[in-house]
Formats: sequence, structure tokens, C-alpha cells
Amino acid sequence: MVKERDYYDRLGVDPGSTQDEIKKAYRKMAIKYHPDKNQGDKTAEEKFKEISEAYDAIGDPEKRKMYDDYGKDGLKEGGFQSHTADDIFSQFFNMGGFSGMSDEDADFGGFGGFSGFAHRYGGKRSRSVKGADIHHEMKRTLEELYNGKLVKLSINRDIVCTTCNGTGANKPGLNSICTKCKGAKVVLVTKQQGHMITQMQQACPQCHGTGSTLKEEDKCPKCKGKGVTVGQKIVQIQVEKGMRDGQRIVLNGEGSECPGGPPGDVIMTIREKPHAIFKRIGNDLVMEKKIKLMDALSGNSFVIPHLSGKKLWVNLSKSDPPKTGDQRAIMGEGMPILRQEGHYGNLIVQFEIEYPVLTADQITKLEAILPKTPAPTTSKSDCKSVTLEKRFTPSKDPQHHSGGYDDDFERGGGHGMPAGINAQNCQQQ
Repeated sequence: MVKERDYYDRLGVDPGSTQDEIKKAYRKMAIKYHPDKNQGDKTAEEKFKEISEAYDAIGDPEKRKMYDDYGKDGLKEGGFQSHTADDIFSQFFNMGGFSGMSDEDADFGGFGGFSGFAHRYGGKRSRSVKGADIHHEMKRTLEELYNGKLVKLSINRDIVCTTCNGTGANKPGLNSICTKCKGAKVVLVTKQQGHMITQMQQACPQCHGTGSTLKEEDKCPKCKGKGVTVGQKIVQIQVEKGMRDGQRIVLNGEGSECPGGPPGDVIMTIREKPHAIFKRIGNDLVMEKKIKLMDALSGNSFVIPHLSGKKLWVNLSKSDPPKTGDQRAIMGEGMPILRQEGHYGNLIVQFEIEYPVLTADQITKLEAILPKTPAPTTSKSDCKSVTLEKRFTPSKDPQHHSGGYDDDFERGGGHGMPAGINAQNCQQQ
């Protein structure tokens, strides 16, 4: 069951449609409503934008899964990059997006087939160059991801030169057309996004998106002909409660400026710092707790310092004392669930029992209180006596020249034996 249907409805397909069916639906509608085919028709232009936005989301399998699970909010939260309607359309014919379709299927009537349409309209619409995006990793503590935090950060970015107004020249009219981009300001580059390989436009690296070049003596003394200078900007990033490692926060329009075009974005990727007590697994918090044997048996109490700043008083049960490896959950004391006010994961405590070192007299007293396991029925004389060594060097497998261990042995799961214990079974003769 998908969370939302809007993007599927825009393209006239069902949520269960294949990627090829979605692609074919976009093809037909994109040609039908393309603004250059419907000049002056505002309704067609708006329709073209709507179907392009829909295809940008569900035409990519990775984005589609996020949309199916979490809707449009999930796409925003995941920090996926969006593209303009023109760029999406351009990627189609540049990457062979219409291969395998007849002109009748795509409804290119009156335009000489798709090749005629692409020639007539594919490169006609001029697009401004967008400034470069700024990517940054932001290390945050688990406390900050639990409670949320407003972070101020200073970033370096390109800003349009105020001396030459972005032309790069010391006088007007000195610019020559860039030989790399032919004055288009952009070049086409191939990128892999998720499972798709697409072609995208980027600012020309030779002219820095100005579309022109200059002789050395004609360059602006401030920006050295680049049209931009480097400046600092303070940005504010809201780390929301429940955000997690790898999540991206996008600040639209806060990235580098570019002459004649909109600025890029600032894209922050959260990196979670290791914590001294807790480990995060999804929305749950997991901690290890060592307790003495007497505390486990007598039902003692202990305190957990929580990420929220409060302290949790935990009572152990006398009737059901924990054993080493036991996990007990404190419900609702895990991480907050992102954008679901009042909903939390659980805090899971994994116990390890510390056994005391006893004197002979103490052992004698315990034997009078605690039941002892009956002795083996097999005669000791029929068995080989062995000892368990606390410290040992694992034996090497001669078949592994690297000296690596057998997988089962490393995991402690070989034939049901714990790691590091090597004893012969007592067998009946």
C-alpha cells in the first residue's frame, strides 16, 4: 500500500505499474503538453510541469520507493535533488529515452517524428546556469539528534563579483565566446543517481558559466576573469528530533552564486558521533549493563542517564532476575520518531552478570543453600579429562596460507561450540 497516489494519478498510471509503463506514460504526456508545442497555453505549460515533477519522483526506482513509503515529505526529508521540467525532458532525448517507440505511440503528428520534434524544440529553450551546490558533512552527537538543535555554520561560497557584475571583464564588450561551451554557459555531463544514469547540465568549467572568455589583460582585477569571488555566509540548519546518520538537509538557494542564474543549494549530510553508553538501531536505543550476581538475585536498582537529560530509575525483578545475554526493554524511552510528535522507540538493556570470586568457605555455604547439578552417570575412568584454558592461541588451518580462521570458529558458532573452547567430546566405548 502506497502512502500517496498523486504522482501516479498525474501520469495516469497505477502504483503497481512497471518502470517502463511509467516511462511510456511520461513520454506521451510530455510531448502532448510541451510548452513549445502549445505556445501561449498556460494550462498546457502547468500540466507539463506537473507531469515532469511526477516523473522526476517515480521515474527513479530509489525515489519511487521513498515516495511509496513516506510520500512527498519523505522525498524532501531524504534530500533528493529535484530537476526542472526542461532538464527532465532534455535528458530523455539525449539519453535515448524514446527508443523503442513509434511516432504514432508518442503522438508526434505534424513534427516529422521524434527526431524532428527534438531538432525543432529540444535545444531551443535557453536555460540559466545554476550555481554550484555545496556539500558538507555535519557531525552531531546522539543527544543533539534526540533533542534537536539549531546549528549555525560558516560556509565559503562563490558570489557574483561586484566590480564587473559577473562579466569577468574590466570593461564592457571585451568578452569572446567560450570555445568549450560555444557561449551556452553550460556543458552536458553524465551522472549516476541511484540506479539511473542521466545527463545533466553543469556550469562550463572553462568560462565558469559566463559563456565567454577573456584575454589576460582584459580580465577584471578583482575576480581575475571568473565573474565570481569567494565569500563567507552564515547559514542556520535545524537538526530535527529523530534525524539519523546519513540523512540530508537541503537549504535551497544558499549555495554558490553564478552570473545570470540562480544560486545552488547547501546540502548537509548528518554523521552521528559514537556514544559512550548508547548505540542506535533504527528508532531504538541499545545499551549494555553489567550487574553483580547479588544485584540480579536480590532485585537491586540502578540508574540510567538518559539522552533527554532525565534519569531513569530501573528496578530489577527478584522473581525473574536477568541472565547474561538477556535483553529487557524500557518502552517509549528510545529515539523520537522523526516528525511524529509524541512517538518514540524503545530503550533496550542487554545484561551481563559479573560473578564474584569466592573463598572455599563461601562456596561451602552456598552449596548448602543452592541446589547442585547431579554428577555425570558416565564413569570418569571412561573419559579423557580436559581443562578449559582462559588464555590460548587459536590454532591455524594449514589449508589457509593467510592464517585466517574458519568462519564458524570466528563467530563462535562452529558445531554449537562457543568461540575459543576446543575440547573432545566424551564418547561411549
